[in-house]
Amino acid sequence: MFQFPGFHFDRRSALERELDHLRREVARLSRSAANYGSDAYEEGRRGGQELYADAMDRVMDMLPMARRKAHSVERIARENPTATAALVGLVVVGLVASLVYAQRSGE
Repeated sequence: MFQFPGFHFDRRSALERELDHLRREVARLSRSAANYGSDAYEEGRRGGQELYADAMDRVMDMLPMARRKAHSVERIARENPTATAALVGLVVVGLVASLVYAQRSGE
């Protein structure tokens, strides 16, 4: 095969250069994907922290009212033990009925 002076064409070296180029490109894409994943994770984490903080603020605001209501229910239950027992019995019957219904629906 005729070659110009100073021009050396080696198929193996051209293939190696192309493989090196592809390796560098894969490494660049891997870094890019890792950065994108890291950014998405951080954004999700920040969003989760904000939601958690908002929920905790709401719970803390509602806690005094819930305590007052719980004390009120406790006082009423102590004043009316018969009605309390009947209500608890009704709740238990409702739970048993729902379990039986759910078991029969699942068959």
